[in-house]
Amino acid sequence: MPNLRYVYLKNVVFSCNCKFRGLLFWLKYETKVSIINFHAQICFMNNRNVNLLDFLHENCHDYSDFKIFISTFISTLLFMTISLFHDSILWYTMYLFYTVKCWLNHRLLQGGESEQYKYDVFVSYNTSDEHWIIEELLPNLEQKGPSFYRVCIHNRDFEIGRDIVENIVDSIYKSRWTVCIITRSYLQSHWCSLEMRMATYRLIAESKDSLLLIFLDKISKEEIQCYHRLTKLLDKKTYLEWPEDSKGQELFWVRLKNKS
Repeated sequence: MPNLRYVYLKNVVFSCNCKFRGLLFWLKYETKVSIINFHAQICFMNNRNVNLLDFLHENCHDYSDFKIFISTFISTLLFMTISLFHDSILWYTMYLFYTVKCWLNHRLLQGGESEQYKYDVFVSYNTSDEHWIIEELLPNLEQKGPSFYRVCIHNRDFEIGRDIVENIVDSIYKSRWTVCIITRSYLQSHWCSLEMRMATYRLIAESKDSLLLIFLDKISKEEIQCYHRLTKLLDKKTYLEWPEDSKGQELFWVRLKNKS
């Protein structure tokens, strides 16, 4: 009926039923056809007359468009989240796996303390700070006594060909202490973050102090607040700061050895 322009419904009584929702949709979007006096059309429900348009608007909601919008929005958001945080998701999955592995290793460690610990100190540091490790930390802990310490560092003591995370886990649990050398480079490293997490887990699991923090850089409290785990550690633990003057450095090594 291409020439249809007007429809006049006279003496037509509709039942109040949502099947007429399509008629409402057609009336709303079909601009070429007008239903005369449709806004006054009544329908019959519960022995009374009700305005048909009011009934359709109040009782016959079509949520299909809204459902499509919500499903599309959630799908898009999920895709964007996975795309943006793909590396983080993999990272935390790996962290969870090795946390369980740490627990198993901890449970399997038996015997006297001399059998448990191959090293006195495992040093967690970023490779950009290795010059300080080689020039300052190793000579003072390994060579200047009394109290000569067995120190584990990854570039020298990790087992060649072994998975790096396996090396980290094994070294932490074979060392009496873990010392984290905190610098800006350290805080930005995923591997250093993993080492700190593993050391923190051991701290909780063994219920004894086995973690030392050394700040090599001067890092403000505002910067530290961006690193939730470190902030929580600093609320509970004291830490050492590397001084610039020689007398302060002498005292630093005394304090470090007393702590360990």
